[in-house]
Amino acid sequence: MPDTTSTASPRIKVLLLTKSRGFRHDCIPALISALQSLPFAIYATEDSEHLLNCSRYDVVVVGHNTGEYLTSSEVHSLRTYVENGGGVVGVHAATSGMATDEHYSGIFGEVFNGHPEPQWGRITIEAQNHYIMKSGYIPVKDSAPELAPPCPHALTGESQVSFPWYDELYTFKSHPRNKETRTILLSVNKFSYREDVLNDYPLAWCNNLGRGRSFYTALGHFDEAYRDKWFMETLHRGIIWAAQQDT
Repeated sequence: MPDTTSTASPRIKVLLLTKSRGFRHDCIPALISALQSLPFAIYATEDSEHLLNCSRYDVVVVGHNTGEYLTSSEVHSLRTYVENGGGVVGVHAATSGMATDEHYSGIFGEVFNGHPEPQWGRITIEAQNHYIMKSGYIPVKDSAPELAPPCPHALTGESQVSFPWYDELYTFKSHPRNKETRTILLSVNKFSYREDVLNDYPLAWCNNLGRGRSFYTALGHFDEAYRDKWFMETLHRGIIWAAQQDT
């Protein structure tokens, strides 16, 4: 996929890296197109060497990155960048890449463990007053792909803080809750994994790391997510927050 640039506004400069060395997500083109529609200067690339000069950007977005997709020098550069005041945003499979590299996984604080088959879960906005969560939208019905079964009756009903969502619902090698430096933004209720029903399981959070910030959302496996106003406004505001331009 060739490198592409969007220059809707130079106010926040974003490096979008979608390189993968494991499972390749079909939704990557949808992610790129959707982010380039936002009012940022977006440079989208598969070339991870750009991380060696990432200080020229306000935010680095890593999206759907699987396998050992970075060199040790690139990991070091990304980690140093955020500790020195840069912003990093991770989307969906960003936590599955570089799974054994603690310098990389420490940026988001978790490592992907697995997921059940795509299913409905009930999403709750936990940090209602956090900048990232103040979108004013809720997901619409067509935010689920056509292949999705009807939403179970037990999960139906919508409000500004709780609504059904269809996705690959990730779990992580350690429980994401109760980390002192972390703000949990979203959690999911009533989804099944390995014969358990998980409740209040975090799927999006943000951290301060040194002088910088990181934001991660586990949602976004399907193209339809990138056409949903609520999800895209979450990414929009997440990038602004990571760039420390939320005030």
